[in-house]
Amino acid sequence: MAQTRWAIWCWVLVMTEIHTYYNPKNALTTLTRAAQRDEKQKKQLEEALTGRLKRLAPIALQVAQETGDPIGSVLAKVLNTSANPSLAYRLHDQIPTETVALREVAVEVTQQCLEDQRHRGENVSTSELARLSNTLGNRLSDLGRREEALAAAEEAGALYRTLAEARPEAFPALPGPVPHQPGRQP
Repeated sequence: MAQTRWAIWCWVLVMTEIHTYYNPKNALTTLTRAAQRDEKQKKQLEEALTGRLKRLAPIALQVAQETGDPIGSVLAKVLNTSANPSLAYRLHDQIPTETVALREVAVEVTQQCLEDQRHRGENVSTSELARLSNTLGNRLSDLGRREEALAAAEEAGALYRTLAEARPEAFPALPGPVPHQPGRQP
């Protein structure tokens, strides 16, 4: 009961930011731990992040890496409802390549960055599109979303082929298979 009251107090602190000792990282950590024990607390965590992503999302990434779910999945859900490309790029650069706690967030921010690149018109960078498509394929694969991962990987492959055709000197052909050498195990 005392833990629930403390989680509610942390939620109030995040929502109002009136307390002089307000520490958003501690508050989000407490809310995350409460949500690990009680499914109903996820809603409070979601409410705490909603409308405060610019300030709290980078802190939520730290908390997710230190504490684990559910803050990662909740953050991904909130990011999905309020697309913000500049925030997505900032978060994309902060997410480690190998992560479990942030896998849903990684997919969401990569998708937002990719959509932003696609909507740039003439200012689009094909190499950036290819990189983000490849990253998205890897991130989707990490979530077990194989068909979507394959589609993103195929898009990345097509973009890389376009780049290689435009600048063959920058993308030298890979060497062929090594011929079998007698006396050595293949």
